[in-house]
Amino acid sequence: VYITACYTDKEGNNIKPLTGNTHVILRSNKIFPARIRNLKNYQKVNFEGKAYLVAPTNAGWFRVDTIDMTGITGADLMIGSHTPLEFGYTFEIRLDSPDGSKIADLQLPAGKGTSETKGKVFKITFPPITDGRMHNLYFVSKPNDPKEKSVVGIQWIELQSK
Repeated sequence: VYITACYTDKEGNNIKPLTGNTHVILRSNKIFPARIRNLKNYQKVNFEGKAYLVAPTNAGWFRVDTIDMTGITGADLMIGSHTPLEFGYTFEIRLDSPDGSKIADLQLPAGKGTSETKGKVFKITFPPITDGRMHNLYFVSKPNDPKEKSVVGIQWIELQSK
């Protein structure tokens, strides 16, 4: 959403009217693969008309750029897999670099629970970030065992507030 505001005040005695304007861009808290520009070992794929970020069967990450973390205390991830995971995956959320401060993690379990074609929402919570700075969020993943053959895809991420 792009919001623009313009204002002109009333002129006064021997004072011309003053005019000011500004704009802000409000991004959605729901992040789709098309918005992801920086990734390592992840792939963007389309399946049945939907875009996914497919996690590698080794270590990898993708980055969500320039987020104001004020009031954000979690994220929902829509994740799916075509086949049941034999060993599962670990996802971590890190601040500002792939090896930055870990603020949360998610254990994606082995078994049928993740092999739903439509995917399943996994919730991650973390403590508020109160430094008032913009941050890059790194979603770092790896299979729990190098023998994992199944892959998982992330359809979207939705940042959550208190």
